[in-house]
Amino acid sequence: MSRPDPFFAMLAALLAVASVHAANQEWDSGGGADQDWATAANWGGDLPDTVPAAADAVVIGDGGTAVYSAASGTESVQRTQVNGGSTLKITGGSLSHTQTGSATRNNVGAGSAGTVNQSGGIHVVAHQLRVGSGSGGDGTYELSGGDLRVTRGGSSGVSGSSTSIDIGVDGGAGLLKVSGGSLETRVGVGIGANGTFRIEGGAASSIAIGSNGSGDGHWKQDSGGVLDLRVDANGLTPIFIDQVDGTGAGGDVVFAEGALLDVGFLGGLNTFGVWDAMQWEGILTDGGLDFAAGVDTSQWSFAFVDTTASGQADTLRIQSVASNDGTWIDATNSAVSWTDHSKWSDGTVAYGSGKTALFELNHTTGKVVDLPTDIVIGTIRYRDNGEVNRSMVIESANGSKLIMAATNSAPLIWARNKDITVDVVLAGTNGLELASSIILKQRNTYSGTTTIRDASGTVKTTYPGDFGASDLTVLGSVYVDHSQVLVPSATLMLETGATMELGFAGVLPAEADFADLFVSGLTLDGVAQPDGVYSASTHPAYFAGTGEIVVRPFRDGFPLALNETNALVWPSQAANLYEVHEASNLGSNDWTNLATVAATPPTNVFGTGATGDAAGFFRVVERPDYLPTVRAGVMAKLDSLVSNNYLVDQNLNTATNRHGQFHNSDNMRMSECTPVLVWCYMQPDSAHYQNPEVLNRAIWSVDYMCRAQGINGGFNEYHGWCGVPDRTNGKSSVLGFTMHAIGNAVERMCNLPEMNARLSEPMDPNGTGSNDTERRVAWKTMLAAAMENQFSGSGRGHAPNQDLCALMGVYAINGAYAALDGGTSLKTQAEIDALSNEIFYGYPSAASSNPNGQWFSSTGMLGEHGHADYGYDGNYGVKVCFRYLGVLAPHDPTAATFLSTKFADAMQYFFVADAAAPLGVFAENGIARRSTGDPMDPTMSVIGCAAGYHPSLDRLYDIMLPHFASAPVANMKFTSPHHLQIGVWAYCEWLDKISEPANTGYRLPAEQSAAWEFRDTTMKLLATKPVDGVPTYYTEIWDTADQARRHVTGQAAETIDSLYEF
Repeated sequence: MSRPDPFFAMLAALLAVASVHAANQEWDSGGGADQDWATAANWGGDLPDTVPAAADAVVIGDGGTAVYSAASGTESVQRTQVNGGSTLKITGGSLSHTQTGSATRNNVGAGSAGTVNQSGGIHVVAHQLRVGSGSGGDGTYELSGGDLRVTRGGSSGVSGSSTSIDIGVDGGAGLLKVSGGSLETRVGVGIGANGTFRIEGGAASSIAIGSNGSGDGHWKQDSGGVLDLRVDANGLTPIFIDQVDGTGAGGDVVFAEGALLDVGFLGGLNTFGVWDAMQWEGILTDGGLDFAAGVDTSQWSFAFVDTTASGQADTLRIQSVASNDGTWIDATNSAVSWTDHSKWSDGTVAYGSGKTALFELNHTTGKVVDLPTDIVIGTIRYRDNGEVNRSMVIESANGSKLIMAATNSAPLIWARNKDITVDVVLAGTNGLELASSIILKQRNTYSGTTTIRDASGTVKTTYPGDFGASDLTVLGSVYVDHSQVLVPSATLMLETGATMELGFAGVLPAEADFADLFVSGLTLDGVAQPDGVYSASTHPAYFAGTGEIVVRPFRDGFPLALNETNALVWPSQAANLYEVHEASNLGSNDWTNLATVAATPPTNVFGTGATGDAAGFFRVVERPDYLPTVRAGVMAKLDSLVSNNYLVDQNLNTATNRHGQFHNSDNMRMSECTPVLVWCYMQPDSAHYQNPEVLNRAIWSVDYMCRAQGINGGFNEYHGWCGVPDRTNGKSSVLGFTMHAIGNAVERMCNLPEMNARLSEPMDPNGTGSNDTERRVAWKTMLAAAMENQFSGSGRGHAPNQDLCALMGVYAINGAYAALDGGTSLKTQAEIDALSNEIFYGYPSAASSNPNGQWFSSTGMLGEHGHADYGYDGNYGVKVCFRYLGVLAPHDPTAATFLSTKFADAMQYFFVADAAAPLGVFAENGIARRSTGDPMDPTMSVIGCAAGYHPSLDRLYDIMLPHFASAPVANMKFTSPHHLQIGVWAYCEWLDKISEPANTGYRLPAEQSAAWEFRDTTMKLLATKPVDGVPTYYTEIWDTADQARRHVTGQAAETIDSLYEF
């Protein structure tokens, strides 16, 4: 017989001991005479009649109730499960659950019903607390007192990370209700689809998620999960989601789509108020938190708020706008909040249209009442019933407003025995009545009629305090300390016995100076007064002080004043712009435009930088803000063209080499609409924004250009097909026009993330019927060939507009190729500079000897080789040249400067402002030898692109933009399918750089009163204007030396005997 191994004998003994101590203790509520945890007879299981010890797991599942009280003392167990309809009450003592591990849980209502009611004591759970889980699970944990500390976590049925508490998971229903005590967790909280986290009132001292130990808190609420908030007279205890170390991840809040928020009151309370329900230190992810069914959304609202100016929300805030009268009951505190329920009788805050806030007490101190949010109220009544009268101040640390609103009468602010200082913005539309001592200190926005009642005390304004946008009726006494207390459209009425003290200086007594108070009408004792100046000197029965009132029709000008900081102040209107001008003296009429600023109704303030004794004059010109209207109109037209012209006009037959072609035409210029498609695709305000079909069409158009290209890299305009499969030489001399468009389209598309995959797709660039070339490679090949064509000269023209466009085409090709090839350009800047010199000067080496340029006459007119006896006249091509002046400038400032100083200097003589012109200006090319005799309408997009590069172009833009803005769609005129393709892209280029007119004060020569003469003997042009007269234009008729054409502005052109003036 062998002897037992001593080691194994010892191990068996140890295991035997361990098994004794690792008992499962089960509650047996029928065993003892009471329900006390500490009664041994109440326990069964592995160790009957034994109170659970530190190594035991506890099951309370017989349907009875166990009570852990102060008499139970301090105990520790492994874990506890409450189910089977049972209840655990914790009223005192200290109960700890010490077993750790991610799968260890204290289950309340797992698979059946279970409840924990904690009203006192300390309850510590060193693993996860799970309330309501599994099929049939129905758990409730009610915390009304004591401390609940969940000091660790476990794997969650809701969150992707560990949670300290799960509620309503794995098919079970759970409720965690906090109405008192404190809750603290190690990590996060997860609320499942059938879970509810309910807070009742403000008695709980804290709800801190993630604050116990070093873990970070988080909140994850699934669809169907409910955050239930019930406000009582103590308010609401907020949930705090802690990022313990203050850095890194953690402290996050996630509301899934369908997560619910339930709100309401307790104890019969129904009041106005704002409560912070949750605060977090991490990141909010809101998939769509929404109110639960049954919430009155006309009363309740919620918002995610940034309270720390960090740029992201950190607080969930709820608000009730219950409408009630309210009576203030706090007589002793000086700094108080309007929304503090404890300061109002029965906790009911005064709020609502037509409701009254009553402050009538024997106040022991003055009141400073802060508005933490906008307050709507009908009447404010303040009276100090004590022997020492104390004032009231209404202010707001965060800029909240006091919205005065009533239904059957005007809102009222009334004070007795002392005054109310209103240091918040007053808003509303029902007017306002002010009685006794009221002081207004803010720039108010309310409208209607302000009535100063006949009562003891004086209503006063303290700058910038005013009467909003209201009329003013004075029955009592009012003091105003500045001239901006009324808007100039307001009317002023003083009844018998009423007085108005004008406590500001009238700079020019008895005259209408901009420092005075302007009104549109004045009535004294029922009698309307004529326009004029009124003051204490003219009507001492009504007015006192040194100020003046000016009565004149509204906006026959508007009052302009300098405030105490030397800032200009004037009443402004929405949707307007204001040009601020300065002059050193009025005699010179030499005004400098300081700035153009948008309206900030009801008043604009503009800092002049002037010192107190600086001598100067200012004026402000009001005009509409055209840009929003222009953009909306142009965008509507572009969207219509894309829908009704381009998308329906493209060849979609993939079996032909002309797939992607527009207008069934081999003319390459039909493809110049391609960048319009791309541009609309990229604009958030376009109907075609991110429409994949629009992007497809642009891609197919560029694909088509690969097949339409000739063997020499050129394309054809009027010479038929030169593309695949038998490529021939492209003969067009205006390739730059088309490549400027295609290059821009390609470069813009390359900036789209969705194009990465599209550029890698195979396509057929050679008409072989096989998609055998990567699109990126095909497009680069097409661009490289087009670039060589431009540089060879065969792709350039015989007129300045064509060659200028060739230069723009080169820049567009270079940009597109670089976008396709990771920044690699086809041509260096030195190579492009050489081409630019050749275009402008004839040859690179001739630049210094021919400073006028090969296309320019000595005056700056454009013609073929600077002469008139070729195919193009001096002002032909003005549309193209001015357009490319604007878009060329960012690429080639030298060329743009050359254009603006040469061409614009000359062409300004040929523009005449004319109200009869569609856009307010005619270009007088009616005398050009190639023209029909009619003046030309400048195109808005062309002048829009060129504005900013010459004073005359700024002036044209200033004249034309208001006309264009009156009907943008109608003013975008395209007279043929050809124009629909080639002229539209200019409007996109304009909108990319659109700005307000500069209004520099410059005037076109035709607008100036002085006489002038412009003569160009090379181009055989003459323009003259007498003093205060209109211009007359002459030119020799083409190939007819003894005849000339004369055009007097405003008259028809006529052929006359040559004046030989040239």
